[in-house]
Amino acid sequence: MRRVFWLVAAALLLAGCAGEKGIVEKEGYQLDTRRQAQAAYPRIKVLVIHYTADDFDSSLATLTDKQVSSHYLVPAVPPRYNGKPRIWQLVPEQELAWHAGISAWRGATRLNDTSIGIELEKPWLAKIGRSEIFCPV
Repeated sequence: MRRVFWLVAAALLLAGCAGEKGIVEKEGYQLDTRRQAQAAYPRIKVLVIHYTADDFDSSLATLTDKQVSSHYLVPAVPPRYNGKPRIWQLVPEQELAWHAGISAWRGATRLNDTSIGIELEKPWLAKIGRSEIFCPV
């Protein structure tokens, strides 16, 4: 009986530690997020949405190369997994992606520094015969 008591007590203790609010388990360490600095501001102020010039596979290759990047790539017809559409996150949101180039908008410059880039696969081009025409969605 005493052994069962200690096993239950140990299990409860471990269960309580596993879900400690503000402690995030990382590979090889724990991250304590319970205290946040007041001298900070959100980096993200703008969403920049682009249409790709190429199909999905070519766009994925371009956006994962060394010259240009984007936070997200959305296929024209996303594949579904377990009933949910899948999109690709290519750069974590807290990191800067190279999608806006030399840019300015409403007095802000260097939009890569303060934006999330979302690339939509070119759904706006329709093939008619041998030609592609603009068809906005």
